[in-house]
Amino acid sequence: MHARYLPPLTLAHYNDMASARRAIEALQNRGIDSRDIDLIGPAAERAARHADNDVVSAGVDGGIALHLILRAVPWGVLGAVLGGCFGAVIAATVGTGPLVTNFGVQVLTYGTGGLIVGALVAAMTAISQGEAWELTFEPGAERDDPVGVVVHDSDPAVVERAAQILRHKDADRVEVIRA
Repeated sequence: MHARYLPPLTLAHYNDMASARRAIEALQNRGIDSRDIDLIGPAAERAARHADNDVVSAGVDGGIALHLILRAVPWGVLGAVLGGCFGAVIAATVGTGPLVTNFGVQVLTYGTGGLIVGALVAAMTAISQGEAWELTFEPGAERDDPVGVVVHDSDPAVVERAAQILRHKDADRVEVIRA
């Protein structure tokens, strides 16, 4: 947040923290390291000060928890379906014994395992969004204040790829600053 950035870097301008959050998610979902993403501008400074003040952050935690749930549920359902299919294949090929209920138990067991694994993987990826992403939830920043998203990396190809991603995430303006 408070570091000076040397080129190459990409700077994208957004109207509010929610738009910046969606941009950060898009960057990270496409492989940009969270350590290479920062927020800049007055809104980012206020959010960082608020986060540094050790204020009770129930509102922030609630937003992050909702994000976790919304991400974990669909992946958990997908895991359950895939696990159930895997259980059905195993039961059909290996056999389930004399009772038909064993088939259902096997499908249910693998489905439950898939649900747990899918939800955990999704939750872990949602948790590791990085400091800049977490700051977009802070109440210290006004929701409608402009904010900049900076992507800095010594590799110009990463910076160019970030610029392409950000151009498709409703930025007001995207600048690439080369060395």
